[in-house]
Amino acid sequence: MNRFVLSFGIAACISAPAMAGDVLSASEKAGLQAAMVQHIDRTLVKGAYLHVDFKDGVVKQLAPAKAHPMIMSMGDNFVLCTEFRAPGGADVNMDFYVARRDKGFVVFHTEVDNRKPLEALINSGKVKPVS
Repeated sequence: MNRFVLSFGIAACISAPAMAGDVLSASEKAGLQAAMVQHIDRTLVKGAYLHVDFKDGVVKQLAPAKAHPMIMSMGDNFVLCTEFRAPGGADVNMDFYVARRDKGFVVFHTEVDNRKPLEALINSGKVKPVS
């Protein structure tokens, strides 16, 4: 089984405007990160996250690289970000949308190399950093 190791670097998910955010406990933050890691780990095929690029019809093999430490809230849901690497070494950001489920969390949507939807949600005030 492939294991995706979280590497919390200095990089933030994106440049989000400073706003007062919701407060999460350390265990909630760990649960959110664990849900993302489990989702990624379960999705990997021979160590790669497969993504169809609908512009050119090519299935790209992306390698997990680094989880960003920032967690953002979107109402009752959350957004977490991870950096992947394309075969040529280019960085590919992935945004994972996460919901509470029972006593844990589940990824319900993923945006691959498409930051515009998240930026629009942040700019509209619908998504904000949590502390």
